[in-house]
Amino acid sequence: MPNNSEHKILLIFSTVLIVLLGYLNYILRGGFNLFPLYLILLAIVAWKENLLNTMLLSSLAGVILIVKIFHTQHFYANEYLYYWDGLVKFSLLFIMSYGFWKIRHLMHIRDEINLELKQAMASLAAANGELNVLNSSLEIRVAKAVDELREKDNMLILEYRQALMGKMINNIAHQWRQPLNALGLVVQQVPLYYDSNEFDKEFIETNTAMAMKLIQHMSRTIDDFRNFFRSDKEASIFGVNQVISQVLSLVEETFKHDNIGIALNPESDPMVNGYPNEYAQVLLNVLMNARDALTAQNVDNALISIRSFSEAGKSVVTITDNAGGIAEEILGKIFDPYFTTKGPDKGTGIGLYMSKTIIDKNMGGLLTARNAGSGAEFRIEV
Repeated sequence: MPNNSEHKILLIFSTVLIVLLGYLNYILRGGFNLFPLYLILLAIVAWKENLLNTMLLSSLAGVILIVKIFHTQHFYANEYLYYWDGLVKFSLLFIMSYGFWKIRHLMHIRDEINLELKQAMASLAAANGELNVLNSSLEIRVAKAVDELREKDNMLILEYRQALMGKMINNIAHQWRQPLNALGLVVQQVPLYYDSNEFDKEFIETNTAMAMKLIQHMSRTIDDFRNFFRSDKEASIFGVNQVISQVLSLVEETFKHDNIGIALNPESDPMVNGYPNEYAQVLLNVLMNARDALTAQNVDNALISIRSFSEAGKSVVTITDNAGGIAEEILGKIFDPYFTTKGPDKGTGIGLYMSKTIIDKNMGGLLTARNAGSGAEFRIEV
């Protein structure tokens, strides 16, 4: 667009030209029609000026044309023709001037829209670039967070298995103590009876058979513990009572040593579609927590009651102790990772957390705890 000085020059120049054209048109009279020159000049003005200036110059040109027509009316065959000629030309000047200005105005709007569109596209491209950078950065952060969570989960699982292994080693010690004592007595009998008349083939065969029986019992115990830690690759259907019996066989010596009684009440034999070894680990964790609570409270007639039954199409196992229950202020926290009321040498606080993860997430069930009667009740529902 022209600046202010260019506007003034154009307006002055256009006004002078219109007046000169009017003068030439008057001199030439009807001999030569200069009307197209008016249109060309006004088209140039409309292309460069605003609507007000365009209409003012059109009015000036129209007035000059009407004056010229009035002074040359004797050239028309009919007195009404010069009125018609003046009206048509005057109207054409206004219409054509406005038309030229409107075309230029629309083209200007189109250019502005195109410019804004280009700027918007450039901004969008820049925003897309920033978004791509953010997405890339977000993907990296998410991947890093996932790796950290996976590493944290792996550490929890490792700590859980180590803690469980510690408990199982303690149970192995109790399971082996009695057969080791018996095996020691068998070995000690050999030198005692060596010089006696009873040291014969029958004595050797009897003691050897007894020693082998004890060794086989210890070997089965190791196999049972090894199978206990074997991971289940695929879900399978198993009986809850069978798993309970297997777990109790692993801990019965420990519980006897701690004078803790076990009351098993299988009301039915519910079946579960899941992972039997993981289910057994949950039972072991709950039982060992009950045992720790009972020994910590020095409860007389310590007892753990186990019920198994079906309810609403699901298997349910409840494990209840008589250790006094769980304090209400911590009852909602016992399944949190690393939460424990025991000393650092007694527990890590991940056993119940991993147990709930196994039942709730891995097997689609529900592990809950509440106070019932004179102790705590853990309910495993799958």
